[in-house]
Amino acid sequence: MIRHAGLELSGTHSAKTCITVLDHYPDSHRLVLSEVHSSMGRETLGNSDEILRLQLNSLGVSPHENFEFAGICTQAPTSLPPHFSEADNASQEVSWLNDYWQKTKPQPRKFLPYLNRPFEIWMRYFTPEKFRMPESMGANLAPIAARMDFIKQELKFPIYENFPRATFQRLNSAIGGQKSWVRDYTDIDKGIPTRERFIQRLLDKSPGIFIYEHDLDILVFELQVFQAFLSALCLYLNQNKQCETRPNNFPQKSTWGLLPRQHIAWEKLV
Repeated sequence: MIRHAGLELSGTHSAKTCITVLDHYPDSHRLVLSEVHSSMGRETLGNSDEILRLQLNSLGVSPHENFEFAGICTQAPTSLPPHFSEADNASQEVSWLNDYWQKTKPQPRKFLPYLNRPFEIWMRYFTPEKFRMPESMGANLAPIAARMDFIKQELKFPIYENFPRATFQRLNSAIGGQKSWVRDYTDIDKGIPTRERFIQRLLDKSPGIFIYEHDLDILVFELQVFQAFLSALCLYLNQNKQCETRPNNFPQKSTWGLLPRQHIAWEKLV
């Protein structure tokens, strides 16, 4: 059994952190949503960051034989911009940012080493869809980036990141979903029916995926849980070589996030 975890990380003072777990059973060709932890936040007892660390580390422990933990995938930035990195790494990333700013047409505002990372610039300007991935040190993500940087120091397994909206868009295209679903899946009014239709289409496309009815309800009704599920599924796809590979000229030690391929070989999965 191979375990893949998805983490939707919220701010320290919010009760919106969620974890989902996808267990892959290669022998029986099943991918099971085995755990859903929703509305995690400030704890009345103890430190919420330490409790989250303990819970995440516990996912990698199993009494079963033939158990493998692939790690977690999260929407939170797993690294900081080059200004906050070691000198050698920072130099490579800053050179890449400057070079790719020159290649961007029309040129946007200059990429800044204390605000931008190569991966988010590649997502925003050098993918066919030009995903509007937020800046890791922008107003919305900076507190979450700082929290992730603190939490990951005690985690004992691989950590990956993805941009859930981009993951959804690529998956939606791969299962033949309606283009309007990309816009609607986070909408307050249209989100619930859109997420329900997406999940049903996904299960039709890949019948080896199994979701218990109770967990299906949570996925549909809670956006944060749904996005944690997207992150776990993205990690599973990456483990099966169905995500984009790092470009040859991308800085070697810079964070490379996960993005499903435009065309997914569903017949090779589960």
